[in-house]
Amino acid sequence: MSKEDIVAIASRLFSVFLFVLAVRSGTLIASATGYDHKSLLLATLFGAAFTLAIAVVLWRFPLSIARKLLPVTDGGGTKVSTDTTPILEIGCTLLGLWLFASALSDVVQWSLYWLIISNQGYGESVSASQIGSIIASFAELVFALWLVLGYKGVLGFIYRVRLLGARS
Repeated sequence: MSKEDIVAIASRLFSVFLFVLAVRSGTLIASATGYDHKSLLLATLFGAAFTLAIAVVLWRFPLSIARKLLPVTDGGGTKVSTDTTPILEIGCTLLGLWLFASALSDVVQWSLYWLIISNQGYGESVSASQIGSIIASFAELVFALWLVLGYKGVLGFIYRVRLLGARS
């Protein structure tokens, strides 16, 4: 594996991180219904869009970016292999674990909040921004599971859960 491969994989992993960051910023925009500061909302929207654009560029052109970042050597360049799958899977798993830990605490918090409100009868209602945050937390959890388990792992997990009731 060459230096370009390693930097390209790091570029793609950083792209996933930036994508999650942009989505989180976007949910802040969606939940900011009571703000009178339009300039603050526009700045947050611009920041989220800019972060998303950088994430797309890093994902689409990792080898070009790696070649620009690395110094030129006399060896005429190193041959870039196409089999970077194991390292990319490890990186996605690590990112997925980080996102899973973050999303799990949010899901637990919102689940308990919803349970307490529905069972105690406080007369408090759930606002639209809170519903948006609940949906975003569950979406982050699903995305984290997809990063950790991978496409085939998610399908295998669903298949095992579906057959669990049939075996008993």
